Amino acid sequence: GGIIIVPLLNIVFELPIHEAVATSLAIVVANSIITSSKYIASGFANLRLGLLIALFSITGSMLGGTISVNVSGRVIYLVLGSSQIITLIFMLLKKRLQRSIMPDGAGIMPAEYYDPATNSIVKYSLYNIPVILGISSIAGVQSGMVGVGGGVIIVPAMNILSAMPMKASTCTSTVTMGFTAAGGAIIYFLSGYTRPDIMAIMLPAILIGSAISIRLVGKTSNETINKAFMVFLFVVACQMLYKGFTAQ
Repeated sequence: GGIIIVPLLNIVFELPIHEAVATSLAIVVANSIITSSKYIASGFANLRLGLLIALFSITGSMLGGTISVNVSGRVIYLVLGSSQIITLIFMLLKKRLQRSIMPDGAGIMPAEYYDPATNSIVKYSLYNIPVILGISSIAGVQSGMVGVGGGVIIVPAMNILSAMPMKASTCTSTVTMGFTAAGGAIIYFLSGYTRPDIMAIMLPAILIGSAISIRLVGKTSNETINKAFMVFLFVVACQMLYKGFTAQ
């Protein structure tokens, strides 16, 4: 949600970038609390991997928040835009990357979920877990710096490097993003950037959107989610890079 909320608050409503990031992190935490239980109950989210990721990402998020409150808004724009472009490139090269990096043999931590979109049980195993945990720390730093939940990095990492289905990746990320964003949110709150008045306005809409997403995720294919995610990445990355290069 942060990849939409930060540009919305900053570009459309002209909130200073540090306040937009701080408020976005607090909203991301609330959104995760609202939706996580549903995704866990449905079986889409992989709770074991999610909690492992959270242990690494929350530390990175506190570091990212500490860095961010001490740098200019221009740096935040460029970090967010650049990381999104890099992530988009990796997603476009997904199949080629998987062929070159996927280890031989079976994965670990086998899991499954029922997918109403295909009326079937989806079974999968996970690969490259240590790499995923390392990337989670990086995602945490990015989360604390630019106000996203870390999903912009963690989702494609799980999908590409760990061979987790896109639907499971997005839902697992929703569970972990509350922990991830909390680290940075604390730093920003203590620095006085968080805007409770903006949160009060946006949270009812978040509740409605989350309820809709929970209903739609079961009916939407992994490929559709993948394409939508890439479109959002491209649009927001262009906005953030433009702001970064033109900011005074």
